[in-house]
Parts: sequence; structure tokens; C-alpha cells
Amino acid sequence: MTPDQDPAAWSPSATAIMASTLRIRYTLLPYYYTLFYKAHTQGSTVIRPLFHEYPTDKNTLDIFLQFLVGRNIMLAPVTDDGARQVQAYIPSSDWYDYYTGIRMSPKKQFITLDAPLNTIPIFLRGGAIIPTQEPANNTKYSR
Repeated sequence: MTPDQDPAAWSPSATAIMASTLRIRYTLLPYYYTLFYKAHTQGSTVIRPLFHEYPTDKNTLDIFLQFLVGRNIMLAPVTDDGARQVQAYIPSSDWYDYYTGIRMSPKKQFITLDAPLNTIPIFLRGGAIIPTQEPANNTKYSR
């Protein structure tokens, strides 16, 4: 393990961001489990581009960084070093901010989102049932 990989060498703010991100992952484990089961048994995809769900929306054909987890979770990650905002496309479905529950609008348009280091832009599809669980310290205890 190199020093930059040693968790004890990370700053408290970096550790807090990673812990928050892991809590989201552990909360969504039942959803991921379901997606991987369907991928194994039915050949469906877990991670997919927007045009898989919106094939008639020509705007989705050129979106390479934003993606869906299953049909019901959409992410618009920041991929540029130092960026604190990201452009996200809101497709025609109702999408809600993961953190606030606020419905995103306008539909079928690009919007600029604030994306501080401690937040991954995540959206949930309106009307979807997304199984979750209480997060724990690791995946074993999260079950």
C-alpha cells in the first residue's frame, strides 16, 4: 500500500466524503442486488446510457458521462478536475433529487447543477420503487 492509499493519510474532509458516499452505496445495496440478479438471470444491464431508456430522444444520443443505474437512478458525475458544477440532461420522465426530493425541471433540457466535492448528483425516477436499507459499517452488516 502506498501512502496515498493509506486511509490514515487522508484528510478528515476526504474521509467524511468517502464515508458519506459509502453510506449511499450501502443504502442502495438491495437495489443493486436486484439489478445484478436480473442481469444474471435475464441478461439485462445494470449500468446503461440514457438512450437505452429514451431511444427517441435525440439529445440522449450524445450524452456519454451521465448514466442510469437500472431504470430508476440517474447519475451526473463530475469528471473534470476542480469542477464544482456539472451539466445534466433531464429526460422526459419525472426525476427527483436524491438528497432533497425536489422534482427536477424543465424536462428534456440541460441544466447546470452545483456539485460540491461532497455531493454526487443523483436523481430518482418518479413513481419508481427503489428498495433500500439502513446502512451499516460494511456490506456484511448492512444485510
